[in-house]
Amino acid sequence: MTATSTDAVVRLVTPLGAISARWEETDTSEGVLKVLGVQYADIPYRWAAPRKLSSNANAPWTGTHDCTQYGPGCPQIGRALFGVQKVPMFGQLGTDAGGNATMDIRPDREDEFACLNLNIYTPAGREAGGETAFLKSGRRLPVLVWIHGGSYQVGAGSVDAYDGTELVRRGLATDTPVVVVTINYRLGVLGFLHSKELADGEAEKGDVPPQFRSTGNLALVDCKYALDWLKENIHHFCGDPDNITAVGESAGAGAIHHLMTVPQLFVDVPRIILSSSTFMSIQLLRADEAQRAFDAICQKLGVTGTSSTDIVHQLRDLPVDRLVEESWFMSTTFRPIWDDITITEDPREVAFDPTRWNPSLKSIILGTCHNEPWIREAAIIAGNKKHDLSTIIKTRVPPDTDTTGTGKLRERAAQLYVDPATFPWHATLPKLAVPDRNHVSMALEGHCRYNAPATLFSRSFTQASPASPTSPTEKTLYRYVFGYATEHWPKEWPVTHTADILPMFLHRGLNAADRQVSETFADRLLQFAAGAAPHQWTPYTAGAPLLNMLDHNGGWSVSTEAEGAFDLTEECIQFWADVLKAILATGRTGWPEMAR
Repeated sequence: MTATSTDAVVRLVTPLGAISARWEETDTSEGVLKVLGVQYADIPYRWAAPRKLSSNANAPWTGTHDCTQYGPGCPQIGRALFGVQKVPMFGQLGTDAGGNATMDIRPDREDEFACLNLNIYTPAGREAGGETAFLKSGRRLPVLVWIHGGSYQVGAGSVDAYDGTELVRRGLATDTPVVVVTINYRLGVLGFLHSKELADGEAEKGDVPPQFRSTGNLALVDCKYALDWLKENIHHFCGDPDNITAVGESAGAGAIHHLMTVPQLFVDVPRIILSSSTFMSIQLLRADEAQRAFDAICQKLGVTGTSSTDIVHQLRDLPVDRLVEESWFMSTTFRPIWDDITITEDPREVAFDPTRWNPSLKSIILGTCHNEPWIREAAIIAGNKKHDLSTIIKTRVPPDTDTTGTGKLRERAAQLYVDPATFPWHATLPKLAVPDRNHVSMALEGHCRYNAPATLFSRSFTQASPASPTSPTEKTLYRYVFGYATEHWPKEWPVTHTADILPMFLHRGLNAADRQVSETFADRLLQFAAGAAPHQWTPYTAGAPLLNMLDHNGGWSVSTEAEGAFDLTEECIQFWADVLKAILATGRTGWPEMAR
């Protein structure tokens, strides 16, 4: 991070040791202290479970620890995420290396073994004209922890889009002060490669909890360790360890959803915000599929051996750049894996069994952009790819069985998703000349990946155990639909995946009008993080399933699920519920055509 005209380098003494950090003034009596690149766990070797820091937990830093620069991110692929260079992420506030309008979602530095770090933004004072910062003694503020997206393949908590400064500044201005944290975790082949060979090698590691002796879900384990570190240490930076809200977008939301439904990954966090996604947006991989991916990568890289140990050693000795680049052909398999070690049961069961939610979870915000699937559809259209509806249905809908009582699912899908006139919500601007088949496939993909799962999980959570003498806090859920296009958003695009991120962070590139609208959004998130009911937001309940709509004109309204949002009729909801039941019935075998 480079200093701005308002940045100062300051020194702060904490119970963890002395640090140098960055400080930025605000219009209040406090500024924003930026403690950057804080290591939260060790990686002793490639595909090892994270280890707690080996130093004394009360004083792990010696001398003055430099926290003025972002830490490195995980090594990651250097090409366009969706295979089309001109698909911008977050909008058009910058340009990539090819001159295309986009924002960089990759870190400035990468390091395989030093990437488990986080950044803390917190209110702090500063001695007048001096180099010493100070925190208010005994203060405990709500904590917002950001877990970035990027299809589990790319991204970092240090990119400009996720700068927590403006959220902290806004919290101070509105008397809802907050601490913001952004984290890095392992990605792609380094975060999700799994096989019998790798698992056998980790099985005897006595210094690792048994549920983490797998290489298949290291990214999720990293996120858990980051949150566990914050539970132990964020009070040193005025954060309340009992008042943490985990916030994620896309794959980041999927990771948080796993932490709330997989018992081996449970974290003690009372609130979460899932933006654009649940873990159904990126489907769970089966162990046998992970093994085939591992074998294919070994073949591609020329890794052979007479024993599992020999194969694993060769893979660990490969240069990380070569490993990341040459394994990319199997990138669709780098995702959470039903490995029977960390994930031992199908977490998707929570859609029909509310008792499976993490008991510490008290409240959820579940948000969706107006037309989530468009960002992928834009890449398909740009590539002039034709859609065959029957093929798409085979990848999203399991074959018919006699065990679920759901009828002929693929026939039902063909009848539901045939007429583009049925899906006006997913229609795009006429000047794009989007073929009718793409309107239909957008509706199907939107319902499958985003809209129907959001409804199913919302209904499940609102049925979770109500308030009781031992758990007096009633569980609450809020839904929002983000439909406002900021000035930087591509004018020919609908409001799609990632559109709510820059408004959420009150990015400095927003113009005055967009900033004003974004503040109405961010303020509700700050109120939620403080444990209060967001003003002017209506909760989603079983009896009144209401959606809070940020409209294209920047105004807020309330809609019911039955009023046509996402073209998601009750018939469609029931269909996708039946699809999910059929998926669960396939268990560990699945079906060959399932899209990953």
